[in-house]
Amino acid sequence: MYSETARFYPRHINLTLFIDGRPVADHEITGGDLLPSGDGTYQMRKSLEISAVKHKYTCSATHLSLDNKLDVTLGVAQPVALQMFAIEAPCTNAQEEETALVECAVTLRGHGHVVHQAMGLFEQRDDKPGQLITRTAYRSSTIDELRIFDGKFTYQGFSNYTEPEIKPNIELSKLLFKLNYEVCETTLNNYLKKRETQLNRKVKPRVGLIQKTNSDSGGFCVICLATGFYPRQINLTLFRDGQPVADHEITGGDLLPNGDGTYQMRKSLEISAADKHKYTCSATHLSLDNTLDVALESNSSESFKSAIISVLIILALVLVFGTGAIIYKCRKG
Repeated sequence: MYSETARFYPRHINLTLFIDGRPVADHEITGGDLLPSGDGTYQMRKSLEISAVKHKYTCSATHLSLDNKLDVTLGVAQPVALQMFAIEAPCTNAQEEETALVECAVTLRGHGHVVHQAMGLFEQRDDKPGQLITRTAYRSSTIDELRIFDGKFTYQGFSNYTEPEIKPNIELSKLLFKLNYEVCETTLNNYLKKRETQLNRKVKPRVGLIQKTNSDSGGFCVICLATGFYPRQINLTLFRDGQPVADHEITGGDLLPNGDGTYQMRKSLEISAADKHKYTCSATHLSLDNTLDVALESNSSESFKSAIISVLIILALVLVFGTGAIIYKCRKG
């Protein structure tokens, strides 16, 4: 069995596995490493080998996004995995709207196989409450989706149940949705207020344009890199002679989290050894007043080689003239 938390932010968390109310000894547990998720949040898992479920096991988590400790209990034949609240910092999108999300998901597992999953998401835009969405799934297939926005409730089913069969559940869901909407709104507002300084901070990106030799092709790889920036939205463009390089020529471009809560992005381009174009790495970000450009004027490796050759020629000339001067003095003396 294992205790798991996923999609939480910030990274600091206390995850403890209890057996009959007592913490399980560290030497009995495997895992416990803090790992980044692909969306800028984090995850942690602790595992314990057991022969049969004869005791009461509890997965307990404390986190800055929670007002109280969150406990999930595993009884006989009731395996449970826990996913905590994940809150995404306010960000600015193309429409200049500020968005924040709070998400909570729970997965029920039976004998090592996923049985049932439920997920809820609440959204806030420009400090105004947005939509609340919940989805349920069985064996990795979505069963239904419920959504409430601006007081309107919508339901979409993906199962073979008839309308009379699901109608009682829909009516109950409407009631629960109204309660959950208020809880989610309060939870998100409390978190944003508590973490306002951290969430609203702006960290400038470090931008670089790197050229590396490609031993396989004999050419070079030009890498446009931006790292250490926050918030996560950034526009990173690689230019060739003042024109954007076509997307199909570029590899990379994924947004990746750093271990300190900032982000990074890189875009790479393969070029030939004879390439003489001018390349520029350009970044626009909320932390920057103007576009940040870093230029690669020419083939830096060839320039470096030329510089070395020039230095060697000068040294050789100095050596020749120096030797000649010494011989001349010796003969004259």
